Amino acid sequence: MNRHVHESLRPVRRRLRALLVLRCLAFGLLVGGLAGLTLGAYRLFFAASGTVPAWLVVGAIVPPPLIGLLFGLLWPRDWRLAALTVDARYRLKDRTLTAVDFLKKSDRTTMQALQVADAAEHLKGVSPAEAVPMKVSKLLPVALVILGLGALMLSLPVSKKVAAAPTPPDENIVAVAEQVAEDLKELDKVAEEQEDQELKDLLKEMKDLAEEMKEPGVDTRDAMAKLSAMQQSIQALQAEMNLGLVDGQMQSLGEAMSAAEALEAAATALQEGKYDKAAKELEEPIDPSKLDRKEAKTLKEKLEKVAKKMNEAGLGQIAEGVSEMMEGLDDPPNGQFGKGSKAVAKFAAKQASRKKIKEILDIEIDKLEECKGQCECDKAFRVRMPQKSTSPSSNAGAAISGNIEGEKTDKGLNRERQDITGTPGDGPSEVQTVHNPEGRQEAQRGFREAYERAKAKSEAVLESEPIPLGHRQTIRKYFELIRPQNESGTEAPQ
Repeated sequence: MNRHVHESLRPVRRRLRALLVLRCLAFGLLVGGLAGLTLGAYRLFFAASGTVPAWLVVGAIVPPPLIGLLFGLLWPRDWRLAALTVDARYRLKDRTLTAVDFLKKSDRTTMQALQVADAAEHLKGVSPAEAVPMKVSKLLPVALVILGLGALMLSLPVSKKVAAAPTPPDENIVAVAEQVAEDLKELDKVAEEQEDQELKDLLKEMKDLAEEMKEPGVDTRDAMAKLSAMQQSIQALQAEMNLGLVDGQMQSLGEAMSAAEALEAAATALQEGKYDKAAKELEEPIDPSKLDRKEAKTLKEKLEKVAKKMNEAGLGQIAEGVSEMMEGLDDPPNGQFGKGSKAVAKFAAKQASRKKIKEILDIEIDKLEECKGQCECDKAFRVRMPQKSTSPSSNAGAAISGNIEGEKTDKGLNRERQDITGTPGDGPSEVQTVHNPEGRQEAQRGFREAYERAKAKSEAVLESEPIPLGHRQTIRKYFELIRPQNESGTEAPQ
């Protein structure tokens, strides 16, 4: 009888366990779904980056169902609960519960044994599926829906507009930009005076770059790149001027014009590169009719060669003026010589202004290089003033130390003056001969030999290579300056 009662209740007990597991699992899924829904809402509406850490998602959703499953498996489902379930379902009036209680006793009375037997008889018709129907928990569909919504909100793509505040302008770079802008004011004046449109365009480009350096977010690398762009623009303009080529042609023109004594002053100014003076001389042209025939013929031949070289070099503007001077030599009354002379004077004046501009631009390139050094410095640009510091600082080298001028002299001090006299006589002396005449003569001989070798090589190159006239003059002038001297200090004869 004992075995029959327990065997009849064991399937009921198993179904009660399974039902508890399902209900606890449904409750755990509901809790995990609510956690996922909360994290999804936070991700969509509050998270700045639009993301939630994966570990937080897993930690919020996975543990609740696992805890519910473990609770359902471990929570006790005893015989009394199974008996109560059967009695309630089949209306046995606590027969099964009473029989289970009596089965725990080792010494049962006859009445108790009869009650156990009666309960066992009634349990024969008990169906476990009917006693414990496996109904789906009402929480399970709700939990699954909430869990699905949470997963959807966590997986939806989110585009967040990140409002990043721009990096404030670097004080050091702004100071450098202001310094560049201040330097450009001088070039502005020159551009206005010379009415040079190319220079004006260059200045506009450089001003724009200087203003861009003051914008927020510009770092040292960007500032260095903008300064390099300014330098490249200046060098490009200098290359377009091609001052070296023009200087060489103008010197050739000066040599050609030296054939006429009346043009000697202008010719000398052109050869020496004094274009302002040459322009002034050529603005008042000579009368070609006063030149003798031989002088005019020689001048025309030389001017013709110079004009041809200028056309080949691409200097058509000045070549045209030289050609007009040639035509004026053939027919003085037509006034072509004066017209050509004024054209050459105008070109010389323009070359003088461009040389001045080049000098200023060279200085500006050096200033831009200094500005690069200031950009690379990690200390803010500051005015260096003498100041005394009594506390340690990490700004070594960024300021001038202490009182460099010293304390003021007190006018009321009592000064003591002493006159010290010495005893004249012979004292110890030491003589050291550094150079003797023989050594100096040997050095002079070595220098003279090296000079002759180098000069011979340069003359050979000058004769064989197509070197511009201006460069030829520079090379010859160099060797003239380093020519050895004799012992008396005068230059040695060639």
